[in-house]
Amino acid sequence: AAQSAGLPAMQLDNPREFYYGLPLVTRVWVTVALIATIGSALGLVSLEYIRLDWESVIGRVHLWRLLTHAAFLGKIGIAFLFNVFWLIKHSQQLENSPYPPAGGHGKGTTADYAWMIILCIFMLAGVNGLIVLLGLGGIAPKWLAAWALGRGSLMGEALLSAMIWVWSRRFPEEPTGVWMIKTRGFYLPWLILGFNLLMGGDPTPGVVGYFVGAVFVLLVDTLPNAAPDQWGALAGKNVMHTPGFMYSLIDWAEARPAAPVARGGFAGVGRTLNG
Repeated sequence: AAQSAGLPAMQLDNPREFYYGLPLVTRVWVTVALIATIGSALGLVSLEYIRLDWESVIGRVHLWRLLTHAAFLGKIGIAFLFNVFWLIKHSQQLENSPYPPAGGHGKGTTADYAWMIILCIFMLAGVNGLIVLLGLGGIAPKWLAAWALGRGSLMGEALLSAMIWVWSRRFPEEPTGVWMIKTRGFYLPWLILGFNLLMGGDPTPGVVGYFVGAVFVLLVDTLPNAAPDQWGALAGKNVMHTPGFMYSLIDWAEARPAAPVARGGFAGVGRTLNG
């Protein structure tokens, strides 16, 4: 039933094995999103303490907000469930074959994917800050400035949209769909945006996320591989290099057991889906 509805077919007969079978970055992302979203619904996590509040970032040096603003994945409901399904389905595929850094060929590594997520989080924060500044100057529309200060200060859905945009450019011919509507990966962002609109959702996080995802693809793949007659002086520019510490951090994380040691058993690394 899930597969026919356009959701990923996931083997949940063994949730523990399924969870630890997820790739590292996807597993961490899902965990953080569930903790922030379900925790806030239960009153265990204060969204006021993780949202992007520039007065707190600059005046009180709450630097963690530059990252934690992307943890919340929306209010509990059917839209949240679809967000989790899309996160699991598309993130693990992109993590297994991310863009290599600076226009390289083949596929990147887990570290490259982790760095992509971090960059997108910071770029989303930058977009929010720019909107807030333009709003203060009376340049941005009032509704957009109000969004940036309100719902737009929690950009988990926008981060998901950025990842989906990158996925759609990495796998443009991949068969996919939403509910009974089938399409190619290239058009999935717009299909999801339309689906969210039909459900009464706010399209702004999707549009902002798609913009950030498009900028990332432009910098990591389009410009480095572009011919001079296409982008002029920008062609061949390599600016998206994954730093060395990220490779070291991922190597350290992947060297640890994927699952805790069970009593009388042993820790395993799990297995990937469809593997």
